Amino acid sequence: MLLQTGITENQASTIGNLTMKHPSGLRLLAAPPLPLPADRLTGAHVNSILDVMQKKLRFLVVDMPPALSSASIAILEKSTKIILISSSDPLSIQSTRSTMESLKKYHDKFELLLNNITPGKQVSADKVEKTLRLPVTAQIPYHADALPNKLKGMPAVLSQPQSPFVSTLQQVIRTLLTQKRKTR
Repeated sequence: MLLQTGITENQASTIGNLTMKHPSGLRLLAAPPLPLPADRLTGAHVNSILDVMQKKLRFLVVDMPPALSSASIAILEKSTKIILISSSDPLSIQSTRSTMESLKKYHDKFELLLNNITPGKQVSADKVEKTLRLPVTAQIPYHADALPNKLKGMPAVLSQPQSPFVSTLQQVIRTLLTQKRKTR
């Protein structure tokens, strides 16, 4: 049903029914259990779905696949922000740099989040900024329980809502939302 263009109002309500709703008000339109072949989900399909969802939602966040396709290009074209998440290890920084180069057309939309996924000394945010020539919007601190909790299906925002890790995530979200309001 979602793989068509020119979605009608009735079909638009079906999209809403396909989303899972969290008590907080967050809605999730999950990917299908098996990935679709790249040629089945086109940019036109994605545009139709995004048009419907943007009318119904105040904010829309899309977790992008690592590969570029006509569908992902359509998402990038419609986005107001592209949030690049990098850790501070050299391999991650190089990967982020390559991604930025591939997506240089969208450079004005980039926001950089530095995710500290390992304990101990990290490459400084200043050095990451110099290397990528992009300011770090926010840093997500290392949290030892983040991965084990996630694997148990209980992310830190639910299991430890008062932790410094969750406080930082909340601040990151506030920062991004505030910036969005200023740019509109």
